[in-house]
Amino acid sequence: MLEQLPEPSEELKATALSGQANR
Repeated sequence: MLEQLPEPSEELKATALSGQANR
């Protein structure tokens, strides 16, 4: 599993960045 971040915001940011980069 991915490293559990202390704040969900960090994960959401990473997901958003990944989504934009994926496009």
